[in-house]
Amino acid sequence: MKQDKLIDWLTVNCPIFVSLLNQKAKGNLPNGIINYLGTGAESEIEAGRTNFLTIESSLHELISYSCEKEVGDSYRRDLSNVSTEKTLSEIFCEIALCVKVGSNSGSITLRPSTGKGTHSDCKFHIHDVEIYGEVKRYQED
Repeated sequence: MKQDKLIDWLTVNCPIFVSLLNQKAKGNLPNGIINYLGTGAESEIEAGRTNFLTIESSLHELISYSCEKEVGDSYRRDLSNVSTEKTLSEIFCEIALCVKVGSNSGSITLRPSTGKGTHSDCKFHIHDVEIYGEVKRYQED
């Protein structure tokens, strides 16, 4: 599928996702997004679109637990430079986890410092217990 068609589809169907991309990526989609949405059999392309629509809904919910600026600051760089479908899938899994724990805790901090020179994927509280979350996605070959 041609890039301009992908950009049009994303702009119409996934405006929150598109708003997270930097200006360069909005005009020239990264390879990970192009491959996820525009390559493979028709069934794979449809599955990719379905996943994007799910993530669009998840981003809307995540913004309600966090804020649009924090979501943008947390994901803009990675989404704007995503080079593979695998990496994009990993980011989608991270977003899905953050939405789920955010819905249970009522608030969430995205990509917080752990205090050890690293960053976690998220931090949230349940019953006054501070919990750091990290997503690992293992795919069978």
